[in-house]
Amino acid sequence: MLSPHHDGCTFCGSVEANQLFLEKSICPDCLQQLRAMPGA
Repeated sequence: MLSPHHDGCTFCGSVEANQLFLEKSICPDCLQQLRAMPGA
C-alpha cells in the first residue's frame, strides 16, 4: 500500500515540518534555531 509523500524538515529530517522557509519544509525546532541566529 502506498501512502502520500510528506517532505521532512530540510535540516533534520523531522516529519513535523509544517513551516516553509524559502520554499523548504522546516520543523518548529529548526525554525526556532534559525530565528535565534545572529543577524537573523
